[in-house]
Amino acid sequence: ASQRAALAQVADTAQSVALTTINAYNSLQGNFAAVTAAEATVAFNRSSFDLADAKRRAGVSTPADALQARTALAQAELTLAQAQGNARTARGQLAVAIGQPPTMVLRLAPAPPLASADVLTRDVATLIADAERLRPDLATARANRDAALAQVRAARSDRRRRWVRRGA
Repeated sequence: ASQRAALAQVADTAQSVALTTINAYNSLQGNFAAVTAAEATVAFNRSSFDLADAKRRAGVSTPADALQARTALAQAELTLAQAQGNARTARGQLAVAIGQPPTMVLRLAPAPPLASADVLTRDVATLIADAERLRPDLATARANRDAALAQVRAARSDRRRRWVRRGA
């Protein structure tokens, strides 16, 4: 029983490492999406600034319009720089999660599509059984309980043998 507890503990640790890796991967994918969105915002604000500046030079708008567009562009560029920094940090965290140096260059496959809704409509008993099967920490707790019960049974058995010998 204690061997089962140890094996379950190893499985729990492996699951924890996998979860950390998955979270780091998902964080990196989210940061990639943030960079893409920030790049699109910079491109939009750059064209808005160019248009506002051209209108100002032509004398059909005020300098304040061009200044406001320049401010929006600068804010978008700052957001892009922050998103790129966050993506680099997330890339380093993923590298560390998989046991590599944080400076390692990772080439990632595209993110998989989201799970379909039919996963959520399965029978509740099946979902509970899957959760119990996939949660090594539950197996660890059960194995520890079984080991403790085995020790209690052994102690009781030993006590009964002593009592039988003394009573005979």
